[in-house]
Amino acid sequence: MSHSFPPPPKRRPWWKFKSTAALVDDRKQYRTAIKAYDRRRAAQGVPPFKHPNFFRRHKILSAIAGFFVFIALIGQIGDGTTATMADPAPVLATTAPPAPASASVPAPTPSNTAAVEAERKRAEKARKAEERAAAKKAEEDNRKVAAEKKKRDEAAAKKKAAEKKKRDEAAAKKQADREKTKREDRERREREQREQDQAKADTRNTVGNCDDMHETYPHGVGQPGATDQTRGSTRPVTNFVRDADIYNLNSGSDRDDDGIACEAL
Repeated sequence: MSHSFPPPPKRRPWWKFKSTAALVDDRKQYRTAIKAYDRRRAAQGVPPFKHPNFFRRHKILSAIAGFFVFIALIGQIGDGTTATMADPAPVLATTAPPAPASASVPAPTPSNTAAVEAERKRAEKARKAEERAAAKKAEEDNRKVAAEKKKRDEAAAKKKAAEKKKRDEAAAKKQADREKTKREDRERREREQREQDQAKADTRNTVGNCDDMHETYPHGVGQPGATDQTRGSTRPVTNFVRDADIYNLNSGSDRDDDGIACEAL
């Protein structure tokens, strides 16, 4: 079963430090980080990481040291061969006397077995306590990370909502300005059209004399509520057109000032 876990922390090379104190401090921090890394792996059930030894970390130094060891071995072998050829002394084989049969390893006593079992239980209890502490610390770290992430998400959501509200308000204001401009343009065009229509009507309803008016209005034009003023037995005109605007345009033709212009039977 494969486990995906971030790689372990790395320590800086020794030649990058300007002082021995900085190097020692960096090595202490590295060991602390490695222990925390191992605890996180144990808390998540990941197999322990196999840390590289000195020879795997320093391959170049290991190769140089191996070269010098090889040269030393070659020199030792050469010296031994020369001494044997110059002075072939007999080699006396010395063997240690066999150990007596009675010198055997004593069998463990019940007290020793109980002590070993107690030590094993104590170590197992300590290991479980350390695992629980590591798991609790990892849970607290995860909870802190989740709380910080939630806080960042809420802040981002609030900022996004504020920006959206601002954009909506700007769009609404722009739309209102466009509608206001359209309404003003429409009202202006309607007003100009009314003025043009009124000017045309004024031009059409303005006549130079009563003969021209009688062609359109045979009995004249008067104000609403006006009464023809007559003299003697002359019958008053009652069937004239009652229109204040047309009368005002042709008020100059009202010679007797009775509110009726060009009245005729």
